[in-house]
Amino acid sequence: MANTFIVEFEKPSGHSRSVRKADLSLKDSKYQVELFKAKKRGVKSSKSNKEQYIFHADGESGKSPWEEAHELLDHFFQQGKQIDFVEPEQEHLLFNPRELPRARMAGSDNFLQNWPQPEHHGSPAWHLDEEHSQLRKARDLAKAYFENDAKRVKIGHFDTGYDANHPCLPEHLNTKEARSFVPGDNPKDATDTEKGTSIEQQWHGAATLAILAGGHVEAFGKKNKFGDTFGGAPLAEVVPIRIADSVALIKTSAFAKALEYATDIGCEVVTMSMAGVPSIKWARAVNRAYENGVTIVTAAGNSWVKGPKSLLPKCLLYPARWERVIAACGVSCNHHPYVFDANPCDRPKKQTGFSHSEFMQGNYGPSSLMQYSIAAYTPNIPWAAAQGKDKWWSLSGGGTSSATPQVAAAAALWIQRFRKELEETKMAGTWKQVEAVRHALFNSADSTAFAESEKYFGNGCLKAAEALKPKYFPKGSELKKAVEASVFIPFLKVLFGGRRSIMNYPGKEEMFATELMQLAHHHPQLQELLTFDLSMKDVEKRENLPPQELLMNLRFALNEVGASSHLKQFMGLRP
Repeated sequence: MANTFIVEFEKPSGHSRSVRKADLSLKDSKYQVELFKAKKRGVKSSKSNKEQYIFHADGESGKSPWEEAHELLDHFFQQGKQIDFVEPEQEHLLFNPRELPRARMAGSDNFLQNWPQPEHHGSPAWHLDEEHSQLRKARDLAKAYFENDAKRVKIGHFDTGYDANHPCLPEHLNTKEARSFVPGDNPKDATDTEKGTSIEQQWHGAATLAILAGGHVEAFGKKNKFGDTFGGAPLAEVVPIRIADSVALIKTSAFAKALEYATDIGCEVVTMSMAGVPSIKWARAVNRAYENGVTIVTAAGNSWVKGPKSLLPKCLLYPARWERVIAACGVSCNHHPYVFDANPCDRPKKQTGFSHSEFMQGNYGPSSLMQYSIAAYTPNIPWAAAQGKDKWWSLSGGGTSSATPQVAAAAALWIQRFRKELEETKMAGTWKQVEAVRHALFNSADSTAFAESEKYFGNGCLKAAEALKPKYFPKGSELKKAVEASVFIPFLKVLFGGRRSIMNYPGKEEMFATELMQLAHHHPQLQELLTFDLSMKDVEKRENLPPQELLMNLRFALNEVGASSHLKQFMGLRP
């Protein structure tokens, strides 16, 4: 398959474009060039002198994507162009979606047996109650603010799309602004159409959309009566934005374009029950959204304790790993972590016929990143995915996919409740709005339910109604701007060492960091890069540094994992 690249140029003064939208040649390769996106007036951008393009190779070069990316960078600098970065368009594939049961993420019609079963809570929608998320009470408290405010909070829902025939659609579903960023789709149609491929996770988007803002549900199947509204923020305006066919297969440009689009159309909250590997373009898009007041909530990620997927990372994944994003972790109905080792529930001795969901758990850590995390309730909540003819509901919804829309719903309710205050304090539409939302959710969260709450939940367990109390509306002086999203982490400063001074181009270090961090997500022998907790203060004071043996092992592991010759040479290895 031909490689595709995202390239950011710095525009020369007096020029509207830094590179012509024409074909460019590189040795024996040829690229078709397109502008990544047109900026919309009225939306802040701290990098207005930058222009980003997508380069599509006409044919296969026979080289790895990162090998060719470094060659592109060299080529552009030889032409005298001011360039920030080149990165390959990636499919953020952490595991093979072909291994998952097709058409549904949850395991069975009933509760998952490996996890606490909430039968004593009276309703399958137990996560809404006051003992858990408090979303039922919170949406009732916020109702008057939806009715009396001309501006309805807008949520961008990033997932596999929606089903127009779904029985639990949001009341204010904005299909006019709906978009798909999946190649080959009609860009103005975000419906989750079944293509018949083995990688699809059909109705994942429909299920998370229902948790976020779904309408009235009379019953979850024939036996489980409900007779109430299901969604956490049912009066919010929701824009469905389709970015993938599977939660395990997201293209770099799909999330980045979706986030820039959501920012441009005035979304104040974005929810994404997906996770992937780090990307320079993802970081740029997150920073732009944050500066424009968009609260981003994404899944912390999932891992497995059985089977080949047990080798996957068990720490926070991107974009949840960035400080400017709220990471949604998991807590089960017994208020213990959605982590096998920390949950004391009784499990059946004999297990047969269970899906992958039985052995799935939520990710967490490293500890320094958990201060931007919060937990919501999963697994065993209703999952609104088609289970057969005229049958939509399973009771085994799980993963941090189920937790994420609960946190996003709480954020939307808070914004609607405090709209007037946000505008009066001039926080609205700025990074301070994001920090105000986080201040309220984090400080109102329950950190007492579990002894090691900070380790697994970060700030605690979601309490949406508590967050709506006026005492949690912050003063501007209480808010601190979060560190910019970047692929470069403190640990890499130690790993790269003095080699940083020999780089001949700006952007090289960020590219090396991105390639290395992406490799760490895919190869167990490099996973310590993701879990080693080192602060900038540690690096500056030369404290808590990893042993030299570990650094050497990580460097030599690059010979085994398909690193580009440029990265190997930079790390002092034979290309």
